[in-house]
Amino acid sequence: MITPLRKVVYIVLFLATLTVLWLVPKGFLLPGGDSLLHDRSVPRISNSDAALTPGSVQTNLDPAFIFGRAFWRKPGKGDGIIAAEARTWLDQAARVERWQWFIAVSPSPELRHWLFEENPFELVAAGANSGKRSWEDAPAWFPTSSQLMEFAEFRAHGSFLALFVDPKTGNIFASDRGSGFAAAVR
Repeated sequence: MITPLRKVVYIVLFLATLTVLWLVPKGFLLPGGDSLLHDRSVPRISNSDAALTPGSVQTNLDPAFIFGRAFWRKPGKGDGIIAAEARTWLDQAARVERWQWFIAVSPSPELRHWLFEENPFELVAAGANSGKRSWEDAPAWFPTSSQLMEFAEFRAHGSFLALFVDPKTGNIFASDRGSGFAAAVR
């Protein structure tokens, strides 16, 4: 027979377990905001005040971080990151006003298959008359607009995501950009 006190103990233990399972993935239980479930091999965006200067442009050159942001996964063993750059423009309240990233990758067959066969970004080939975008603000290592005219271009509908495949090397050059983040609706 279960006594009323034992019922209370079971309920408290159950609720404590649920609380821990809810808090650990959010990073609330470990020093530095880390979670037991956070993969430390993928760098996080710094939240320090020094990194978030109001009205500034933040530049990130961490190739693994940018690869993850660009392709929503970690680089595979056969993926070579040639170059990468991400920029974040902050407003006067240090909120993200806009962002942009560029990456050049020598893709593994697995990444190529995932991007173009499994097609998680719903990429479509851009036609010759689709109007190539201007890339004047791209890093020096990113191909120029005239060079990109020779590449196969793939776009994601409804976004600025563009992937270019160099027909000579098979390397992928990609970029995306967007506005800041909307305030939460309560």
